[in-house]
Amino acid sequence: MLRQKGFLGPIGDDLPSLIPLLFALVIFFSVFTFTFNVFEKNSAAFEQNLEVLKLVRVLKSNGYISSTAYFNQRCNEVNAPTIKFKAGITNAATAPEDFKKNYLSAGETYNGIDISNLHFFKSTDPADAGVFECPNNSDELLSPQKFKDTKAIVKILPIVVEDNRIVKPMHLVVVAWQ
Repeated sequence: MLRQKGFLGPIGDDLPSLIPLLFALVIFFSVFTFTFNVFEKNSAAFEQNLEVLKLVRVLKSNGYISSTAYFNQRCNEVNAPTIKFKAGITNAATAPEDFKKNYLSAGETYNGIDISNLHFFKSTDPADAGVFECPNNSDELLSPQKFKDTKAIVKILPIVVEDNRIVKPMHLVVVAWQ
């Protein structure tokens, strides 16, 4: 009897093979959960980007803006309840000398289109004196501190604006965040 091996039972005999199997299952489900979380995060960012593109499509229309009244009409047609945005037309890139002369103070320097300090084009037509601006939340100011904690989506598209019977190349700038 001293030389007979003991019987551990069905689980005791299979225990060495169950440990790697359980370890493999833990790794599999951990990778699956991580991948699903990355997919959900990217899906939410994709949906936000799609909503911004829909907003841009409405504001840009056919790329020809005839007046501030037309731009305001397009702005009123925007339906973007889940994002905050500020949009407008600027000539910062197309006419930097005019932009500097009309919108910057004596001490400010010109750095192109700055999303934290947007200056939008003012019509020079006396019959259509207005600013080409479309915010959906006028109480919030854009600042570099605001964009530290949130991801801003910036779209800049070329358009033309009719101003005092002159067609001018400009840019539609849309800054969106949540």
